[in-house]
Amino acid sequence: MLLMLIRQNIQTQQPTTRADNGPGFTILESAKALKAEEKYPEAFAKALEAARICPPNNEWGTWGNSFEEAYQCARRCDSVALYQLLLTELTEASKLIPGQTGLPPKTQAVIWGRMGSVMHYLGDYDAAVPLYEKALPFGEAAADSALLLRLYGNVANLIWEQGDDYRALTYQEKALALATAQRDTGIMAVITTNLGNVWRTIDPVKSIAIYHQALALSPNDSETLMLLSKAHLEGDHNLTKALENAQKSLRFAQRSAEKADAMHQLGRVYAEMKLPDQAINYFQQAIKEAEIGYGKTHPQCAKIHVHKGMAHLAKGEHQQALAAFNQTLDNLLPLFTPSDPEQNPTPAELTSSNLWILEALLGKAETFNQKYKRQQQTGDLMQALTTSELALSFQQNIKLSFSDEASKYALSSYYNTSCEAALRNAFQLFQLKKDPAYAARAFRLSEQTKAVVLAEALYKKELKQVVNVPAAQLESEKKVQAKIAGFEKDLLETDDTTAMAGLKDSLFILRRQAETLEQEITEKYPAYAEALFSYRADTSPETVQEALPEDAALLEYFIGDSALYTFLITKDTFWAQEQALTADFQQSIDALQKTVTDWKFVADSAAVADKLFLDHSRKLYQWLLEPALTITPAKRLFIVPDGELSLVPFELLLTKSYNGHWIDRDVPFLMKDRAVSYRFSARNQPMQRKRTPEEGWGGFGLEGDEGTLSAINSDKTYTGLRNFGPLPFAANEIKSVHSLLGGAFWLNQHATRENFLQNAERHGVLHLAMHGIVDERNALRSRLLFHQSIAGSDPFVYASDLYNLQLNAGLSVLSACQSGAGVWQKGEGVMSLSRAFAFAGCPSVVMSLWNISDQSTSELMTGFYRQLKQGVEKDKALQQAKLEYLNSVSPEYAKPIYWAAFVPIGEMEGLDAADLAEKTAWWVYLAWFGLALLIGWGVWRWKRKSALPA
Repeated sequence: MLLMLIRQNIQTQQPTTRADNGPGFTILESAKALKAEEKYPEAFAKALEAARICPPNNEWGTWGNSFEEAYQCARRCDSVALYQLLLTELTEASKLIPGQTGLPPKTQAVIWGRMGSVMHYLGDYDAAVPLYEKALPFGEAAADSALLLRLYGNVANLIWEQGDDYRALTYQEKALALATAQRDTGIMAVITTNLGNVWRTIDPVKSIAIYHQALALSPNDSETLMLLSKAHLEGDHNLTKALENAQKSLRFAQRSAEKADAMHQLGRVYAEMKLPDQAINYFQQAIKEAEIGYGKTHPQCAKIHVHKGMAHLAKGEHQQALAAFNQTLDNLLPLFTPSDPEQNPTPAELTSSNLWILEALLGKAETFNQKYKRQQQTGDLMQALTTSELALSFQQNIKLSFSDEASKYALSSYYNTSCEAALRNAFQLFQLKKDPAYAARAFRLSEQTKAVVLAEALYKKELKQVVNVPAAQLESEKKVQAKIAGFEKDLLETDDTTAMAGLKDSLFILRRQAETLEQEITEKYPAYAEALFSYRADTSPETVQEALPEDAALLEYFIGDSALYTFLITKDTFWAQEQALTADFQQSIDALQKTVTDWKFVADSAAVADKLFLDHSRKLYQWLLEPALTITPAKRLFIVPDGELSLVPFELLLTKSYNGHWIDRDVPFLMKDRAVSYRFSARNQPMQRKRTPEEGWGGFGLEGDEGTLSAINSDKTYTGLRNFGPLPFAANEIKSVHSLLGGAFWLNQHATRENFLQNAERHGVLHLAMHGIVDERNALRSRLLFHQSIAGSDPFVYASDLYNLQLNAGLSVLSACQSGAGVWQKGEGVMSLSRAFAFAGCPSVVMSLWNISDQSTSELMTGFYRQLKQGVEKDKALQQAKLEYLNSVSPEYAKPIYWAAFVPIGEMEGLDAADLAEKTAWWVYLAWFGLALLIGWGVWRWKRKSALPA
């Protein structure tokens, strides 16, 4: 597919200065005249001639304009040879830049930007990225809207090709805004088409309307018609419209590249119509045209081989499929020269970050899988696993280059199915060969679906401190990110078109600032860049065992389409199990959750809820724990859940059948035998930042007044819950904990958003007793309700605010409703408030899984801190607090819905001295010093007096 680089025809402004009225300027004018006569090769040669004589004559403005003119002529010729010649000239020109002072920003933007454009056109995306990054600051300094439009559009196309969709969307929207301001319908059509490309990978249905907008501006455009066909294929699956638009695209195609794109798309449509022979025929024709229009090693040519391979696979032609996939790899990887179709590149040969390499590897893995199913040759299964592992490792490398977290989540989610297929292969080999190494490989694959983006982000934050990035620079980053979070929140809350445009513009500027700051750190601290891009989220059972306490066992789960995978790790044991999933499993999860989260159901149908709970909590224990716990007597369980298991309180599961009632004293909860805690993943944080809290415990509590509570939708039916109405026990909770640990607290009118953000980073323990609200549309807008300090102001602290903090707390207790709940992100986990606290640097969080009772929460928390003060580990402390609560309350309040919502996640060591350290105020030291002086003076006076003669 030809992107804007090929189709764009944007002329930059060419201001003339006295220094630029020399011989270079004269030759450039003759080049323009030749271009006006459509003598493009001659004009190209003249433009380069002008460029060569500009530096000796200090015609710096004309120098940049000459290269721009040469690029436009090369584009009109659509000649690879001219592009390569231009690249040589630009490369030589770039060597002169460091030695020159006073170069116009626009000239530098053109030289670096057009080097990037040529690399982009030639298919060397990895080389194009840093060139565009060099060009952008100069383009912005030049304040030339036409130049910026081109740069933003080109950058957007490139990062979209690499899979960083959400960052590409930001740039493409900015480019479209600039194009609209210029009122050039041709440019607007091109940018609109490119915006449709980005949306097609985010939401293909939405892209259909955008492509129609582009066609309204430029009817019968071959490329846009082809892309509209893709949108119908991938979005609404309307094969009739997909075929119709692909055929129309071919009719209007003129250049070889356009013909290749149209034929390629026709092949895809026929493949989707289950007509693989017709598809292969079109793919073969497309490859011939693509080799002419793009070049054999161009990604747009290489990707056709991937789809050709999938068509062969659909026919069961395994060797032909492998050969096609390997052709993609051969074309895109200069160091990879396969001697047979089954050969894979080594990790050292994966020298490109192109997404089609990933697709080719996954295609090969699926082909080996299909071969195994047909021929039952173990070697094919082993090849399938090895190829999948290579692909998924390569995917991690790609993801590290993304700057937008949403793009990382999207990539992880997209390839989660491939991860499951590889895990299934590993288990099959484990069962066939009885070799535990295959079970260990399955565990490593499972770990690649557990909070990898979170781990990468924490690693990145701490790495900056390790390489000693100055505090001022980190503070600048933090301020920019805080502003971004604020504008993003405002953007979500407005429907005003004019306001949205202004907010998007402000956001774009801030995101560019953030990118620039990150780029500066990468360039100034090579150790940071090297460590960051060599990071691997790869965890073996052995590394987990090294860090596990002697009395603990880790249990990790992976829920597939048809099987549940369980991994148990203790200090000296690694065990794995695969169980077929049945409908009963999901029914038990649903039933248990209803009995512990639905207050109305528990109140109105207590007997039914009682029986459902006892039945299904026992069944889930048998599913999830019984086989594993027969192996280990470990008294502490660290659970790494998956999918809906993230909202299941494992400590409530019954270790044996029970015929009584859930309010009895002797219900056999797992909690009575073992302390249970949770983890985002089995891996440890890659490095441990030294936390330096200034003070110990810090508490924030809000009972809630009418003005503040009006910020949430109150339901007076359940005023005792911490997501509705007043919280009369919040203040008691804060004061009780303060009486145990000391520290500082902010209650009611003092518990403001401003006070929290100003003080949160100072404390070793944070405790928040207030309303919590989950936003299921946008996880960054999940929030905690603080006191509304000024009428009309925003009283909430959002998850996005927390992401911009650097907490020093060793523990955060979120004594609020649903602080551990949220939207499940496939391949990453629950996007909750607790995750935001972990991202902010807090290694341990106590969170709630559902709406909690105000009074019972207050009692539980006091017991929890009483245990912590005695040095008990966090998981054991919460276990003991719950047991004490059950032994003291009346039967009605013994129902699990009242007390079981709180669970600990993260590190479970007891609080250390730093967490509880009290920083004595300066006046206390002064008072002690004064007292010492007074005592000293009194002693001196007494001695003097006793020494006098009588």
